[in-house]
Amino acid sequence: MDLWSRLAEPPGAEREMWYRDSGADVCVTWGEGARDALRFAAALREYGVESGDRVACILTNSFQVAVAIPGIWFAGATLVSLPTIARGVEPSAYLAQLQRLCAEVESDILLIEERYASLIPDGPDHGLPLVTYESLECSRVASPSPPGPDQVALIQYSSGSTSEPKGCLLTTRAIERQLDLLAEAVGIDGERDRGVMWLPLSHDMGLFGGLLLAWTTGMAGVMNRPERFLASPRSWFDECAAFGGTLTVGPGSGLAAATRAARRQPPSDLGSLRTCIVGGERVEAGVLDEVREVLGASGLGATVPTPAYGLAEATLAVTVTGAETEPRRVRVDGAALLAGELCEPRGESARSELVSCGKPLRGVEVRIDGEGGVGEICVRSPCLAEGYFGEEMRTRTAFVDGELRTGDWGFLDQGELFVAGRLDDMLTVGGRNVHAGAVEAEIARGAEVRAGNCAIVDMSLAGRASLVMVAEPARSEGLELREVARAARRIAASSGGLAIDECVFVPRGTLPKTPSGKVQRFRCRELVIDGASPGLERVTL
Repeated sequence: MDLWSRLAEPPGAEREMWYRDSGADVCVTWGEGARDALRFAAALREYGVESGDRVACILTNSFQVAVAIPGIWFAGATLVSLPTIARGVEPSAYLAQLQRLCAEVESDILLIEERYASLIPDGPDHGLPLVTYESLECSRVASPSPPGPDQVALIQYSSGSTSEPKGCLLTTRAIERQLDLLAEAVGIDGERDRGVMWLPLSHDMGLFGGLLLAWTTGMAGVMNRPERFLASPRSWFDECAAFGGTLTVGPGSGLAAATRAARRQPPSDLGSLRTCIVGGERVEAGVLDEVREVLGASGLGATVPTPAYGLAEATLAVTVTGAETEPRRVRVDGAALLAGELCEPRGESARSELVSCGKPLRGVEVRIDGEGGVGEICVRSPCLAEGYFGEEMRTRTAFVDGELRTGDWGFLDQGELFVAGRLDDMLTVGGRNVHAGAVEAEIARGAEVRAGNCAIVDMSLAGRASLVMVAEPARSEGLELREVARAARRIAASSGGLAIDECVFVPRGTLPKTPSGKVQRFRCRELVIDGASPGLERVTL
């Protein structure tokens, strides 16, 4: 069955999907969801949406949104997924972003959940064709006429971790191939598996690795809102235990937060969980050690964490650790790695342990462009995007002769991919290239800052180049911030040869991040320049 047939007539039509909400939970079968999607398609046509139109959406986690996604395709339209509001962004700035993106894609409609419509100011002056998902109703079902195999079905806008959002152009064929390859790599059995997800549907991991993977394989599932996870990270594994989940997905920072919460109150029983796909950022060896220590007693085995590597430009996954295989680790010389050289540790102080992201999916090729065995990760895949919407120059730079230059940095060992960081994180100091992400990980291990909540950015302050660390302290009380800053400076110097000039400490939960938890470096720079955020404290070294 092709993609559209599996969405309209799910293989597990009788199996249930639970949509958790703060009000009343919604439980429907996949068959009922498919019929509601066809009704939504009919409602869109009555509203005036025609084949080939672009429908802009803010994809939040609810039943109405979940059925609207295939409904838009059934109506023959292209779905445009716009970013949800990121942490720390002013509503006025977010509104301006929505206005710009809707104008760029020439969408005559912006779909939003009713509960979030209040974020948009009242009146016509906001310039947005706002329509709530809940207001589009129709008693009849549409005859589906979805985009063709090589037509763009989705424009997936990034959440903007390193720059302003960019829209990846994904065809029907790329989406279908990705779902097939991912189901094969993870070994999904629709009759056996039960999925648990909380990642936002606006994120590729939430949309493809969560909702659509469950829908097209017919496995039972539970979908929570990311707000619930952010308020209570332990809810992730509590839900897995209560639902008897066998498959779940999340970023490395989310896994670390959930594990720390579980240390205080472990989940009852995780014996049913066989796979937890971990992606979106570099997976730290220390996090896997903590998972084994804290959650092992709850029945979570060492093979459950399943590191993967992917990005929106490849629809989602590029590599995945083998099913029910413990992730392999390699020890490398951290200082040499920062300089682009792969070699054995030259001393205990230089020792660094990296975790494999597995082997490429079937039909996918990974190449490393760089000397010394370390360099930019380049990908060939049947799931690659066609480019970026409206950005010809950026498309030509990233997509070269059928190969994607990812902007990520790593190496291959025994056919497995090890990701070390982002080229966007590159700092040039004294003629040397240093990857900030690796240094930040060392700081999080040795100084009193929150893991995953630290960013070193290069600035031009008072007419000279400076390095500034923006971070959340490990605790809200009982810390001498000058001592924390000095410790961070020492670690940065010893691990990467970096001289941090200033540390900017922000309150817990305010470091600029995307909705999926990635630090937004360009907004960290803006925060340093602005300097007016509440609770911000600066320590000059």
